Amino acid sequence: MSLDGLSFAPIINFVRSNTSPQTVIVRAVDDALPEGPHDSLISHAISFSGDPNYPTTMPIDEVVSHVTDNDVAGVSIIESGGSTNISESGLTDTYTVGLDKAPIGPAQITVAADAQSQVSLDGTAFASSLSFLRTDTSLQTVTVRAVDDLVAEGVHTSLITHSITSSSDPSYPTTMPLASIVASVADNEGAGVTVTESGGSTTISEDGTTDTYTISLDELPAGVVELTVTADAQSQVSLDGVAFSSIICLAPTETTPTTITVRAIDDQTAERPHSSVMTYASTSSSAANFPTTFLILSLFA
Repeated sequence: MSLDGLSFAPIINFVRSNTSPQTVIVRAVDDALPEGPHDSLISHAISFSGDPNYPTTMPIDEVVSHVTDNDVAGVSIIESGGSTNISESGLTDTYTVGLDKAPIGPAQITVAADAQSQVSLDGTAFASSLSFLRTDTSLQTVTVRAVDDLVAEGVHTSLITHSITSSSDPSYPTTMPLASIVASVADNEGAGVTVTESGGSTTISEDGTTDTYTISLDELPAGVVELTVTADAQSQVSLDGVAFSSIICLAPTETTPTTITVRAIDDQTAERPHSSVMTYASTSSSAANFPTTFLILSLFA
């Protein structure tokens, strides 16, 4: 760690006589151990104090730093905006695939989509599977589009898997497990519910930082529809940004998006960064195109 970005040490000290923040710069120790992605815990303590309000026994939050290892091979798959959302109406999305370190010889990666989607390397020619070679760490962009079938499925998912199918580098064996992509597919054969996160993700804090997203019907309902939003024990939701609860209900009559505000539950548990899930359901409906069995994907904050 360092206070100036030049001199680094495992332990640093500084004095504070006011409320101005002190920036601490963190860098990883470049060892020779193949550890893969790992964490580094940074603890804090008051080592001496002239103010009884700041005793040396005062607990201070820790910081967990996520460290990317440079001593082991790996394949990084990164979704644009943190998720992959496509539509049978033509909306596509992209993600990238790249080797974490340069191989000593060519490595071939194969991308395989299930029956719900297709993939492409140039955004023009699509297929259910494709392969490409990598001899360096440059990223390969993969474009995903939905298969426009004639089945009324509502919002559903498509699984895209990845594998190393040939390799000249023993660091990249064909047995290496690679992450998959789960794409959210909007149907165009029937009604649907679209949940759109502001900025592509939902980030909240127990210190009071809130975030918003919208929920909307994809087509006009043929009757009265009641949608229920349920948050788990880590968060609360609100329709006006003022009154929050774990469950809210809305009855949309048109396709105009409804804004939902999310805030974290400020509990007394030291949990570090964690997640909260919000689920959705059509709990009451007289609209044949929005049955109560209709699937709506959950949202993770």
